[in-house]
Amino acid sequence: MRVALVTKIFPSSIQQWGGHSAYETIRLLAQRCDLQAFYPYLVFPQLLGSFDRTPRPDPAWQPEGVKVSYIPHAGIPGLTRHLNGSIIARTVLPYVRRFNPDIVLSYFIYPYGYASVRVAQALGNLIANAFEHGGGRPVLRGVRRGNAVRIEVEDRGRGLAIAQRAAEDAGGRLQLTSTRAGTVAAVELPVADE
Repeated sequence: MRVALVTKIFPSSIQQWGGHSAYETIRLLAQRCDLQAFYPYLVFPQLLGSFDRTPRPDPAWQPEGVKVSYIPHAGIPGLTRHLNGSIIARTVLPYVRRFNPDIVLSYFIYPYGYASVRVAQALGNLIANAFEHGGGRPVLRGVRRGNAVRIEVEDRGRGLAIAQRAAEDAGGRLQLTSTRAGTVAAVELPVADE
């Protein structure tokens, strides 16, 4: 099994004891599967580079027993706070895709820990159904609408009752629309207050 871990709560060359309890668990898991950790860290845009005094992890440093990729993501403290989750996801996603994991874990509590769990529950069922029961490869789309985010999965699948229940349990809703190509299932979830 291939497992991808996305977290900054993890040892690095800057803080070798950072996230030690998570590290111990992940180190044990890495002994039983092919595990790759992805560590996102903030860098200022070049325009603000002279103000950037943030220490950066040494990409060559590896904690014992776990392979780690250190991935810089752009941001401006205070200004991009509400976008950090999206920025990190967009930056890390190509690396995780290349690794091609069977499962993705996250110990990244801030900024969207609880929301990530809610999205994963609703979206996970939706996407799993699209792959398992859909005809061909599903198409994914996402857009923010006011105080909600809409995630669409298009496939030729059937039986979305589990995904609908998960979306409702998370305070959202699942909408199904028939198209010529098949069915579009859209999950809409409330955005967490900052």
